[in-house]
Amino acid sequence: MIQNWIKTFILLIFLSILFVFAGYIIAGTTGMYTALIFSIIMNILMFFYADKFVLKAYRAQPLDKTQYHAIYAIVEELAQKINISMPRIWYINTQIANAFAVGSSPHRSSIALTSGIVQLLNENELRGVLAHEISHIQNRDTLINTIAATFSGALGYLAQSFRYAFLFTTRRRREGEKNQKGPQLFVVIVIPLIAVLVQLAISRTREYLADESAAYITKDPLALASALEKMGKFKQHVYPSKSNFIYATTSSLFFLFPFPKNGLTMLKTHPPITQRIERLKKIYEQMISLKK
Repeated sequence: MIQNWIKTFILLIFLSILFVFAGYIIAGTTGMYTALIFSIIMNILMFFYADKFVLKAYRAQPLDKTQYHAIYAIVEELAQKINISMPRIWYINTQIANAFAVGSSPHRSSIALTSGIVQLLNENELRGVLAHEISHIQNRDTLINTIAATFSGALGYLAQSFRYAFLFTTRRRREGEKNQKGPQLFVVIVIPLIAVLVQLAISRTREYLADESAAYITKDPLALASALEKMGKFKQHVYPSKSNFIYATTSSLFFLFPFPKNGLTMLKTHPPITQRIERLKKIYEQMISLKK
């Protein structure tokens, strides 16, 4: 627990410095101080309200307890197994099959499920996915991932705004700023890329660990493997394009990388599905060998 708090603190400091540096390049000392104030405000808001911002962005609604009593029962059982507070459960009305967890601590957390994943998976497969998200909550991955996603989105928005501002400047002014091309390119390309790489470094390892934890919590790694296989085949037909800004900046929060297979694997926030399934199958084999 202490290690994750240290990681969270280091992540906050690093991304705040990156944000302030971007402000300095764009508007000098004024931009630096503006970015510093903004980053302080953003850090405070993230600790207390980041989960609400994400849920609101996806128009999540509380999951109907009467209609989905079985899901509540599964989450309650899993939460009791690892001794954390019962997370709030949310419903996102979209055919995209996915799930994510958010929250600043195991005692203040939420799990969101899409209508697509509820319809696609059977009870055992859904239990595996929920155990995966519960593991993220237990390990405080939710706070780290939300911080990385929020700062990545803010830096991406900053770079995009700067790019548009540069495009609409007069030709004469552009010619006068030729010597500033290096810093401009740094803000537009390099800084958002650094933020994405930070997300990758955080997210990929945590996904493997959450899969492993879920396998041992449920004692059914093949159910989670089956869920991954089903969702991997299904998502190609219904996922949004990469132009969707919300999905792009919050992709590290999801159970499954929320875009089609095209694109560089090294720039995805999640490990390949085939590797995750293979690891789960090895865990199953280990469980069988221990029983013999």
